[in-house]
Amino acid sequence: MLQKSRRILTSVGRRRSIRALGGFGAAIPIETLIQAEWDAAGWTMYGLFLARLSDVTLVSTKVSVWNNLGTGGNATQGVDATRPTWTASGAIGTGASLAFSAQRLVTAAIDMSSDTAFAVTAFWKDQTATTVYTHEIGNGSVGVGILGPGVNVVAGNIWGQARTSTVARCNSATDIPKTNASVSTLTWDSALAASECQIRDAGADVTLATSPDGNNAAPSLNDTFTIGSRTDGTSAMIGDIAAVCVAAGTTAIPTTQLANVEALLLAEWGL
Repeated sequence: MLQKSRRILTSVGRRRSIRALGGFGAAIPIETLIQAEWDAAGWTMYGLFLARLSDVTLVSTKVSVWNNLGTGGNATQGVDATRPTWTASGAIGTGASLAFSAQRLVTAAIDMSSDTAFAVTAFWKDQTATTVYTHEIGNGSVGVGILGPGVNVVAGNIWGQARTSTVARCNSATDIPKTNASVSTLTWDSALAASECQIRDAGADVTLATSPDGNNAAPSLNDTFTIGSRTDGTSAMIGDIAAVCVAAGTTAIPTTQLANVEALLLAEWGL
C-alpha cells in the first residue's frame, strides 16, 4: 500500500481524489499518505499525532495517552489535572481536537541527534494572545537541544527557535491570537548560512526575520517531546490542537513534501 501511494500521489489535487476512491473501495489512511511524503524525501517521521478517537486513550473526557504513529513513543500524562480535554468536533474544522489550558502530554526521549534539518508542524488554534508553545523537543538550557514553535505575545507573531549554544530564532508578521485554525511549521536547516530557521503558516513561508544566521550546528536532540507547552511545563498552550508532526533528515528541507503534508492535514479536517 505504501509503495502504491508513492507512485500515484503526485499532487495534492490527485491525492484528495485518490483518498476518496482508495484502494479496493477504502480510503488510504492519512498516516500512510504522510509517511509516504517523508519517505519520498528520505526523512524520518519521528512523531505523528492525529486527533482521532482510535489514537487516544480517554479517562472520562481527558486524554491520558496520544498514540504516536511515527517512530517515537506515545505521548502520555499520568496526572488527571494536567491532561488535555478531548473535543469530538467543533473546535477545528469537521474533526476532533485536544483542548489545552496549562495541560501537556510528554513522550519518552526521541533521538534526533543524527539529523541536521527539521520540520515540526502543528494544526492548531490559539484562544488568547499569551506566549505559548504548541510543542517542544529538548529544553531551553543554553547548549542543550531545543526545537520549539509557538506564539510570542510581545512581538505578536508566530515564532520558533532552534537552540544549541546560540539560538536560531524566526518570527512571522503580526497575526495572533490565531482564532482561525491553521497548520504552522517551524523548519530549521543547520547547513544553511542564511535563513536557516523559518516559519510556515497556511501553506506559505511567512518568515519576517531570522536571527542569528550562519550555520548554527544542529543540537544534540535526544530528549523528551512535549505537546501543549515547553518541556518544563512553562508557556503552556491555551487553545486546541488537532495534529502534530515531527520529521527530520540529513538533506535540505523538502518543501514540496512538507507542503503536501500540510495540505493533507487541512483536507482531513475539512479545511
